[in-house]
Amino acid sequence: ITRIAAEWSAQKRLEYLTWIGNYEAEQLVFVDESSVDCQTTYHGHAWSIRGTKAQCKAFFVHGRRFSVLPALSLHDGILHCSVVKGSFCTETFMQFMRWLLDNMQPFPALNSVIVMDNCRIHKHNNIQELI
Repeated sequence: ITRIAAEWSAQKRLEYLTWIGNYEAEQLVFVDESSVDCQTTYHGHAWSIRGTKAQCKAFFVHGRRFSVLPALSLHDGILHCSVVKGSFCTETFMQFMRWLLDNMQPFPALNSVIVMDNCRIHKHNNIQELI
C-alpha cells in the first residue's frame, strides 16, 4: 500500500467516524451478508520417489453455497435474518430490505438508521428508492 493510499484510507475512515458519530448507537441497524461454500479442497501437492513423477488423483466436489444476511441492532439484537442457497441477488436483497424497513422505526427513533457496506446490490436504484 502506498503512502497516498494509506492517507486516503485514513481520511475516509475519519470521515466515516465523523458521520457515524452523529447518531446514537441504539439508532443503528447493521446489515452485512456472509457466505460459506462447503466444498472439498484440492491441494495440488504430492510426494514421489526421487526421479519419478509425482501423481495426485483427487476428486473435486463443488459444494453448495449458503449465504446469510442478518440485520443487527444494539437495542434489539437480531432484527431479521435471511439464509439463501447460493448468493444474494438484488431481488432477494430487496425482499429482505422490505421486511426490515416494515419493522424499523422512523428517524430519529431507535432502530432507524441502516448501516451497510458498498456492495453492488446495495447501490441498485430499486434499493435506493426503497430506502
